[in-house]
Amino acid sequence: MPMFKQDDGSYVIKPMKPSYEAVATTGALPIDLTGSGESLGFDAPLEYGFGGSLSIAIYAGLVRYLELVPAIRAEQVTQQEACKEAAQAAWDETKNKAIYCLAIAVIIAILPGTAGFFTIAGFFGFGLCAVRLTKQFYTALSEEQIVALKNVALKADIKLTEQM
Repeated sequence: MPMFKQDDGSYVIKPMKPSYEAVATTGALPIDLTGSGESLGFDAPLEYGFGGSLSIAIYAGLVRYLELVPAIRAEQVTQQEACKEAAQAAWDETKNKAIYCLAIAVIIAILPGTAGFFTIAGFFGFGLCAVRLTKQFYTALSEEQIVALKNVALKADIKLTEQM
């Protein structure tokens, strides 16, 4: 979690919120709800919108839960409370970004030629999500886990940067 110093000298911890990188996954993740084998036409808004909303929810829930892992380890938050927080974050992000998913899905339905562009953007969004989740996972590790990870990486002749 990023920490900011205010003018009066106090510190504020601001939790990281998922940005719009998961919205881009809408174009790459149509879920075939009708079983027709295709995701264009009148089904597109439903299938692309559902797939995008699902990826946003999963991503937001994982980001929030990984933020709370150190608090769970310090016994400041219970596992159940962390799961509820993650579920609430997933729901809030899905509500906030559903209109963008729906807009992408409608554009793909009306202009099927844009599906390729949105698919490429979706895979780029998946890449950004993966990088952010990897960084979030690394910050959630305990000191012992980080040392063990560095030792295993050293044995495999891999150098981990300190900026993860």
